Amino acid sequence: MATLFNTLFYSCKKATELIDRSEHESLSLMQKIRLYFHKLLCPPCECYAKSIPTIESFLKNTKPLNPKEMEELKKQIIGKLK
Repeated sequence: MATLFNTLFYSCKKATELIDRSEHESLSLMQKIRLYFHKLLCPPCECYAKSIPTIESFLKNTKPLNPKEMEELKKQIIGKLK
């Protein structure tokens, strides 16, 4: 039964990969169907899919950081995670 489930439905990791990919390229019909059913059964993945346009818009309007700024940001993030 678990094998059948795994064959028919994507894991969340695979679903998010396909959600990201679908923003830049076309998915096969079978991928679209399996992703559709995954999102029906998985509210977090559906929420993620709905947030992608906002994330893409934010990234397009954000200037890239120079290497020094990037290192400082990494240090701040690591400090907050500890």
